[in-house]
Amino acid sequence: MRHIDIAHTPYASEDEVIRFSDGWKIFLFEAQNVILKSLEERLGKLTNNNGSNASAYILDHGIDATAEVMNIGRLIEIARSKCEVQTRLIFDIVKRHVGSR
Repeated sequence: MRHIDIAHTPYASEDEVIRFSDGWKIFLFEAQNVILKSLEERLGKLTNNNGSNASAYILDHGIDATAEVMNIGRLIEIARSKCEVQTRLIFDIVKRHVGSR
């Protein structure tokens, strides 16, 4: 979005396009954090039920609970990594826009 021709957009200036683009980056960062927290909650429910997976979600009888815990753990690590990278980018965005109005 930052590299489009301003004349073909409803935005008056390049700064508006950059703010719009950066706003979406922040929104997507928040969504990634929600996904991370949901995965952590699901893992907590799976590991704290003493073998009962009923409150986490209904498991398919063909799925091994241990494999599911490992899979969710792997997804959590991926989500954490993405959030850490995005955190640095979001800080840069905030620094760039603080006092720019």
